[in-house]
Amino acid sequence: MALQTAISSADCEPWEQQSLPRGPPPRISQTVYISRQIAASFDILPTMTAKDLRRILRSHGCIETRQRGSHVRVECGACVTTVPMHAGEDLGPGLLRQIERDLEPCLGKGWLKKQ
Repeated sequence: MALQTAISSADCEPWEQQSLPRGPPPRISQTVYISRQIAASFDILPTMTAKDLRRILRSHGCIETRQRGSHVRVECGACVTTVPMHAGEDLGPGLLRQIERDLEPCLGKGWLKKQ
């Protein structure tokens, strides 16, 4: 004899959903480097070292007026800006954009992107 049982909806337990973790998403500790070609197509500045920026500024005729610690004061005509010279660190696109804005009246719009 076969034993048959009927399952009713009252016998079933409701589906329990897992709760999602609360708070900010986990941080990604990976730096993304952007090539110059891709950066030019999106109209953003790539990262570069302070040594590279110093070379570019010298080629435009800017002079280093003074240095205090690891920060160099650069003058180009009437325009003045400060460049941090931390060894082994890249200058981010936001800082490069600010330096570009500081020197735009003397070097022209988009002078750093033309490199």
